[in-house]
Amino acid sequence: MDALGSDIGSQLIAKHALAETAVTAGGQGDAAEIVGTVIDLTALPSRPRSCKFLVPCEATLTTAKTLVVAGKVDVSHNNSTWVNLVASATLLTLTAALPGPGVAAVNAKNLQANVPGTANPIRYVRLSVTPDLSHTTTDTAKIGGGVAVFGGQDFVPQADPVI
Repeated sequence: MDALGSDIGSQLIAKHALAETAVTAGGQGDAAEIVGTVIDLTALPSRPRSCKFLVPCEATLTTAKTLVVAGKVDVSHNNSTWVNLVASATLLTLTAALPGPGVAAVNAKNLQANVPGTANPIRYVRLSVTPDLSHTTTDTAKIGGGVAVFGGQDFVPQADPVI
């Protein structure tokens, strides 16, 4: 890090948060909750004060159809009893562009969820999302592998060794 602290990468911790999942309208993964990876905050090199989940989403949608992704952030003290830190809400809506009647359009965007107060005495955190395609057939989506980015530590974490 330079003297002005402009090396943001040295001040953040990123962890895998959600497995990539394929979704088919009216079928596999549609309107089904995807439970994210459990992250143990005590296993991080320093205690973060904040967190942001980032999940790339992509959908091939028929004209006038949508992908809506709802999400929630849960916390636990024991990794078995979970409570909402951030209640379920719509985090992302993708709507088909209008390329022409019956033509599918590909849309992509990052879903983001902010987590307040990871400095409080919670130990485990996870993101869960529920993708919902409005079409009953044809449309598909990919909920990408998500990451949790932690920041606001009391001290700068040591960088992971380069392998």
